[in-house]
Amino acid sequence: MTKGGIFLDIKESNYNVTKYGLIFYFSSKFYMEKFKENVEKYVQNETLKFKNRYKVNVNLNKIFAVSLYKKIEKRGYKVLEELTNKGTMPCFTCKISIY
Repeated sequence: MTKGGIFLDIKESNYNVTKYGLIFYFSSKFYMEKFKENVEKYVQNETLKFKNRYKVNVNLNKIFAVSLYKKIEKRGYKVLEELTNKGTMPCFTCKISIY
């Protein structure tokens, strides 16, 4: 971790948010807070747009939350699926090299 509190390796990060059964990891507190502040509204807006366009009622909360996560987090991606009483399962992890 840098002096500024940024994790250069997302796998080592302790900044995380659990939402919609997924655990999202962040490289910085700033990115984590930005996600927490915007995720509900973003999912709500994207759901409304999807319903209006396709005239179907489908729960896509996880997909829309991952979409916002990928827009916010720039240094790598780590998302785990939360399993009741069974720990976690990798959803996806990707490290982006920083030069």
